[in-house]
Amino acid sequence: MPTIATLKPILATEGVPKYEGSAGYDGPSPGWLIANHKLAHQIIACHPIESMKVLDSPNLVLLRQYIENPADAKGLLKEHDMVDIEGDKPGTRASQKYGSLVGYVIASNAFDEGEIKLLKDWFDSGVLDKELKSVESSGAGKNVRPEWNGD
Repeated sequence: MPTIATLKPILATEGVPKYEGSAGYDGPSPGWLIANHKLAHQIIACHPIESMKVLDSPNLVLLRQYIENPADAKGLLKEHDMVDIEGDKPGTRASQKYGSLVGYVIASNAFDEGEIKLLKDWFDSGVLDKELKSVESSGAGKNVRPEWNGD
């Protein structure tokens, strides 16, 4: 597993579909990143580049809450009104109602242990402390902004 310092953004190339959503991000599609267990890598590698950020600050707050206690995923989804209706595919409510990539990943249990460890190391490094403290103090972390169309 690479270290945080060595991560470089993954580019959309032949065989790696480009995200065609409305956000400024134009790297590989979230679906490809999830399927190939590269989403954590891309979140970390792209965050310092304003135009390529995968997640906005409120979604980073939600992600950190999950990474702090992955075992309470159901409770976290309930707290954010992202629990799926029985019979729906995991992550449907998070992606369709809220446009939340993070909610989708949590509901789908899409991060593997290596990705969770990588994200934990990133949050523990302190690099996001100022940004996240600002979001949390404003209360914006409770209202995750739509950002992902489910592609």
